[in-house]
Amino acid sequence: MRQTILLIVIMAITSQFLAAFLAIRLIRVSGAYAAWIFLATGFVVQGVRRAVTLKQLLSGQQQGDLTLEVLGLLISLLMLCGVWKFGPLFASIRRAHTELLDRQQELAGLNRDLEDEVAERLMLEESMRSINEELDQRVALRTSELNRLNNELESFCYSISHELRAPLARLQGYSSLLTETAETADREQLRHVASRIGIASARLRNVIDSLLLMTRLSRAEVKTEPVKLSELAAEIMEEQLAAQPGRIVDVRIVPGLTVQGDRRMLTICLRNLLGNALKYSSRVARAEIEFGILDSSDQPVFFIRDNGAGFNMAYADKLFEPFCRLHSEEEFEGSGMGLPIVQRIVERHGGKIWAEAAEGKGAIFYFTLG
Repeated sequence: MRQTILLIVIMAITSQFLAAFLAIRLIRVSGAYAAWIFLATGFVVQGVRRAVTLKQLLSGQQQGDLTLEVLGLLISLLMLCGVWKFGPLFASIRRAHTELLDRQQELAGLNRDLEDEVAERLMLEESMRSINEELDQRVALRTSELNRLNNELESFCYSISHELRAPLARLQGYSSLLTETAETADREQLRHVASRIGIASARLRNVIDSLLLMTRLSRAEVKTEPVKLSELAAEIMEEQLAAQPGRIVDVRIVPGLTVQGDRRMLTICLRNLLGNALKYSSRVARAEIEFGILDSSDQPVFFIRDNGAGFNMAYADKLFEPFCRLHSEEEFEGSGMGLPIVQRIVERHGGKIWAEAAEGKGAIFYFTLG
């Protein structure tokens, strides 16, 4: 009996320490450090307790109970089997969990890459949409500009053919008259015909010069610099009034007006506008000419006002057509190219020009410069 009990105790001790050994190995494999250390410690404690019991049995201090020792052996074997069976399962679960975490991180990385790609594609689509809208706007603007230029060219061709026809017809007529007068040798008549030929030639040259100026203004580069419009307007008025002595003109120029623009072009622009104001107010006893600026928070709007002949607003749309005049040449001389040239200069500066008037009450020309 005693040998059987000793054998059972030895087997139980062996089972406890073997289970502890397996638990220690599973600590590294499974990753559940706290649980397996606690379990291995329990196995070692049970193994030591069984070893103490074995020592007492060998020294005769304790007889031992076969039933309890068999039950303890069974418990030790069950614990050993449990560690043997479930330990690898826990390890495989741990590995699966680790792989799952790795896969989750990989999927998270792929998801971030996908989000970045989607965001980049959306930005690209938005950029393409903006580019397409800008292209559509440019095409619409260029189409509108082309239509305007075509209409302007058609009107210009008609006007220039009409303007050149009249001086040439006069020259032809005076040439025939000169031939006839030469046969009679009437010197006074010859001088009159020569004078009329000179006037017609000057008229033709004026038309050609206006055409050349319009062409140069369309092609010339706009050299932007600060331009003191008030001082420039004062110089032009002083120059033009000096050529018309005896005229009574009340000139009012708002001081300190300055813009960014091409000084040469703006000089031509103001000379035409102020010259028109002087010309069309020449039949007024006391002419009034004003150059100023409207109070506007959006964009400066300059104006030139006179109290001269004015014009019928029903024909305002023809003001800026080349060679188009709202007054007869007998009333006021002119080539009909001054205002088209002014409009071209204003447009080259990114602005616009318009007018308001009433017959016999003067006119106001407004313009902006970008």
